[in-house]
Amino acid sequence: MTRKELEGYFSAREAFLLVRICYNGLFHVKRINPKLLIIMKLEDSLKYEPTAFTEEDIETAKTLKEKLQALTTFQAYTIMMLACSFKGKQNFTIDDVGEAFLAA
Repeated sequence: MTRKELEGYFSAREAFLLVRICYNGLFHVKRINPKLLIIMKLEDSLKYEPTAFTEEDIETAKTLKEKLQALTTFQAYTIMMLACSFKGKQNFTIDDVGEAFLAA
């Protein structure tokens, strides 16, 4: 799935949540399936950092997980690279992330 093929697949809120869960992680995708990695990262973030998420975030995460499970390994890798492109950047907004992901 190329960036263009992603157009409209995620909402801006879902894309922002992806960036939040990938922001502080280091990933070695040759050792673990990127799809599994993103899903585990999502589940772990919600489980171990519950105060960092609102009720709306939790609802968004449910939809996001379903969408992630439908992806191929390569599609998940593409999404991970998009999310990780925000590493080291500060003061980005949900609109910035939505634009990068071509969100609906």
